[in-house]
Amino acid sequence: MTDAAAASADTSDVTSDELPSNRFELELEFVQSLASPAYLHYLATSGILNQKQFLDFLRYLRYWKQPQYAKYLSYPHCLYFLDLLVPPDDDDDDDEHEIDAYEIGIMETYKRLWSVVKLPAVQSLILILLTYRLPCALSDNVKFLKAVEFGLSKQTTALLSPTIILPLGILVPIIGTKIWQGRPLKQFMFAYKFRVTVVALVDVLMLLTVRSFRGGDTNLIGGETTSRLIFWGLLIASTALQAIVHSLQFNAQMTFFAHRVDPAIGGSYMTLLNTFGNLGGTWPSSVVMYMIGQFTIPPVCSVGEDGSEVCTGGRDAYFPLQLVLSTLGCMWIFVMNKRVHHIAELPDDAWRTQIENEDEEEMHQLKKGGKHA
Repeated sequence: MTDAAAASADTSDVTSDELPSNRFELELEFVQSLASPAYLHYLATSGILNQKQFLDFLRYLRYWKQPQYAKYLSYPHCLYFLDLLVPPDDDDDDDEHEIDAYEIGIMETYKRLWSVVKLPAVQSLILILLTYRLPCALSDNVKFLKAVEFGLSKQTTALLSPTIILPLGILVPIIGTKIWQGRPLKQFMFAYKFRVTVVALVDVLMLLTVRSFRGGDTNLIGGETTSRLIFWGLLIASTALQAIVHSLQFNAQMTFFAHRVDPAIGGSYMTLLNTFGNLGGTWPSSVVMYMIGQFTIPPVCSVGEDGSEVCTGGRDAYFPLQLVLSTLGCMWIFVMNKRVHHIAELPDDAWRTQIENEDEEEMHQLKKGGKHA
C-alpha cells in the first residue's frame, strides 16, 4: 500500500504526459487502503496529514465518490474515511487540520483520550465492544479445531479460506452498504442475531455430521451420495455464514466509527475504539478455551480383541457450552438492543469531548500566530 500511495502522490508534481499508465490501478489501490485501520493510524501519527500537497491529493481522490468510479471499490467504506481525513466543508480552510500528538505532546494526547473514554456514549460503545463477542467465541475460535479433532483434514479447512471466506469478505461489505445505507448499527444487530442463533445451529449440525461421517458412518441419510452432499453442504454453509456475519459486523463497526469519531483527534480516537474492539475479540477466546478444557472429559480407550482401539465414556463440552453461549447471546440482544439503538441515534456532539471545545480557540490562535510569524 505504501508504494501505491507514494506513486499516486507523486502524480501531483508531473504533467499529464508523464503520468504512469497504471494510474487508475494505483489510485484505486491507494484510496482503498484508507479502509485499513492500521494505515489510518500510520497517517495520523506520521505527520503527513499536515502536508498541504498530501491533503490536496486526498481532495483530488474524491472523484471516487462518483458512481462510475465507486463501483470499482471493493471496500466502499474507505470513502467515509476519506471524508474524515479531509472533510468537504474544510476544503478552503487551511487553518483547520487534525491536531497530531507531536503538536500537543504525549501527555495531552492521553488526557484527551481519557476525556473520550469518560463520555457516556463512548462508555456504552466500549461495553458493547467488550461483551458481544463472547457468545460467538466457540464458532470463532474452536469450531474448526473441533472439526479437525473429529477427523476433518487440515487441507480441507485450508481450502475453505481462498474459495469461500476471501470472496465473501470482499462482496458482503459492498452488498451490506447498499442494503443498510447510513444505518450501520442496524446492520450490526441483524448480523449478530443471525450469528448467535442460525450460525450456531449450523455449526453444531456441521460438527455432528463431520463426527459421524469421518467416524466411518458414510450413510447418514439416503445413501452415501446424499450423505456426502449433506456433509459438504453443511461444511460450506457453516463457513460461508460465519464469513458473512463477521464481514457484516466488521463493516458496520468500522463505518460507525468513521461517522462518530471527532475529526480533531480522528486517528487517536479511531485507534482507541479499535483497541477496545480487538480486546473484545481476544479475551473471549481465552475464556472458552479454558472452559472447553475444564468441562471436557476424555474417553477411556483400550485395544480390543481384534486389535482395534475401543473408546468408552468421556464427555465433549463443546455442544452443551454452545447451547449456554447461544442462550447468553439471546440474553445479550434482549438487554443491549435498546442501548445499541440509543447510541445509534445520538448526535455528533455526544461523541465530542469538553476539553476539545475549551482548547479549540486557544489552538486556533496558536496556529494563526505561528503562520504570521
